[in-house]
Order: sequence, then structure tokens, then C-alpha cells
Amino acid sequence: MHSPNFARLALAALITTVLAGCGSSVPDVIKIGVAQPLSGPSANRGKDLLDGAKLAVAEINIRGLKIDGKRVTLELVEADDKGEVDGGKAAAQQLVEAKVHAVIGHLHSHITEATAPIYASASIPQLFTSSAKNLTQLSASAFRLNASDGVQAQAISSFAQDNLRAATVAVVAEDTGYGKPLSEDVVAGLKKAKVEVPVAEIVGAKVKDFAPLVAKIGAAKVDTVVAILRENQLLPLMAELKKAGLDEVRIVASSTAKTTPVAKAELPAKGLFVATPALDTRDFPAGEAFRDRFRKEFKADPVAAAHYAYDAVYVLTDTMRLKRSVDPKVVAEGLKTASPTSIVTGFMRFDAQGEQRSAPVAVYRARGGSFEMQARSDRW
Repeated sequence: MHSPNFARLALAALITTVLAGCGSSVPDVIKIGVAQPLSGPSANRGKDLLDGAKLAVAEINIRGLKIDGKRVTLELVEADDKGEVDGGKAAAQQLVEAKVHAVIGHLHSHITEATAPIYASASIPQLFTSSAKNLTQLSASAFRLNASDGVQAQAISSFAQDNLRAATVAVVAEDTGYGKPLSEDVVAGLKKAKVEVPVAEIVGAKVKDFAPLVAKIGAAKVDTVVAILRENQLLPLMAELKKAGLDEVRIVASSTAKTTPVAKAELPAKGLFVATPALDTRDFPAGEAFRDRFRKEFKADPVAAAHYAYDAVYVLTDTMRLKRSVDPKVVAEGLKTASPTSIVTGFMRFDAQGEQRSAPVAVYRARGGSFEMQARSDRW
């Protein structure tokens, strides 16, 4: 027969075991993956997003974060997608194997499209700044941090019609999964508004000779050109327009053209405007404070969308805190219903599809080597 003391000790051990089994499943370290082009032509933009996430992680770790009552530490896991589909797939697999709890990536739409199934297979929330409008339909765990190309197309066509009073428009776009659908939506929006579109062309990504296209633009007496092109094609197009004496034409470009070399180029006399779903930090009330912190940490200004990645980290961790869980499925569902903190942008609220509920598109004018905001889609 066992003694009373033995019985009490056995009961205490049993209670301890049960309580331990009921304890929090939250790990000590929460891993957030950042998959961006950290090498190649888009490395400056990829590093910008990475640095934004780094700043948020550093602030949260200093301040302290508790999830389900447990103090945790955030850790970034970096992966270079090299701006290529194969690189993106390799980066995504690397992050899945690292058992990250969420991913901020990718920059380019075609890479986000290629990697979405990989993250979805592990139910990992994927938060991205890519703008192709179909991306959130690929996975229940896909979330867009900014406006989609559908909204950008509406903004471009509305700005050309309402602000520039365009009467005859030429639309030229790169032959990619980004350029082609966006141009189709822009043309549809312009035609719906009864704006003439006598020239609408898709050009190969390596085309640099725009003389034949410019001849068509001149013959059609176009007053506005919508250019869905990257810097390496937009610059020779502008040069050809100048050479043909068509420097009075206004140009409305898409987000890929918002670069320093474009702003500093010899511009059309009537102006170059760029529509983008990634608003500058200057255009948010909390933006300047963010820029100050960013400069102090990295000794440079943010390049493009660092504040979106910064807010993404806060949105993720706040959702984990509100849902008291880091389980990827719980977090993904929570992102669709929670109202988490987004310090700089202030608008990161996802709908059931993973799209932003009220993200604006801004139109900037190139002037004096920089870009100045002209309008926001949520204000016109």
C-alpha cells in the first residue's frame, strides 16, 4: 500500500503534467520571412522593403511583444528571389523549410504568382506589394499591402480624362503579365468615358526603337500617351517623342516608371505623370517621423515602399496578439477580420479576398528631378 505522502506527490505530478499540456503553444521566436530581389536590377527596391521590415522588427523587439501572455522575440529570415521566377520559387521553398510564420514578398507580380502555391501549401500568410489584380485569387493566404492594378487602371484613365482633359490617347505597354492586363483595363476605362484611343500597342520587353510607334502617335494627333513601361523603355520613348517634335504630348506612366532617372530625364513640355499604388512617405501624416527613424537606422532615405513592409510587420504581429496565436491558418483568417495597427499608412484593412479595403492610388508629376503629388484616387 502506498503512503499518503506518495499519493499526494503523484497527484501533484499529474496536475503539473496536465497544466504543462495546457500551456501556450506560442514559441519563443516568431519568424517572419522577407522574400525580395536583393540582387539584380531591382535590388534597391527589394532592399528597401527588407529595411522597412528590419526597422519594425527592431522597434517591436525593443518595446516587447507578448502573444497569449508569452514574451516573444521576432526574427527576420531573408531570402533573395533575384527578381526571377526560379529564384522566387527557391526563396519560397527556403522560407517554408525554415518554418516561417508569415512572409513579406514578393515585389514583382509574376514572381508572387509563381510562389503563391508554395506558401499556400503550408498555409503561410503571404503579404506582398505586387499589383497584378488576380494575385489574391490564387490563395486563401495571399494579402495585398497596396492597391491592385485594377484600381491603378481606373486611376490612370480617370486622371487622363478628368484632370488632363485628354481627347485622344495612345496606350503602349510592355508585353508582360503586368503590362498587358493593365493596358487592357486602361483602354476599356478610356473608351467607356468616350475618349478616343487610336493607338494601343503591346511591345516586347527588349524593344528600344520606338520610331515606328511615335510615327503612329504623330499621325493620330494624340495629346496624351499612357505608357505602361519600365524606365529602360520609357526613357527612349520620351527621347523619340522629343526627336519627332512631339514634346507637347503629356505622358501618364504606371508605377514602374517612378524612378530617379525618369524624374531627372529631359521631360515633355506638357509634363510626365506617374500613377502608383505605393504612395510616398511624405503623403502620410506619420510619414516624416518614419523617414527620420529610417534615416537614423540606415543612413539613407527610403527608396519606394519600405513603409509598406514596415506596416506589414506591425499588422502581422498585432493580428497574432489579438488572436493569441501564431498558427499560420489562424493568422490568415485573423487578417481578414482584425483591425490591426498600421503606423504609417493607416489603412491596412484586408477584405475576405485579401485585398485592401481602401488603399489609394496616387498620381505624381515629375518636376525638378523629383516627384510631386498631383492627386489621390480617394480624393478625386
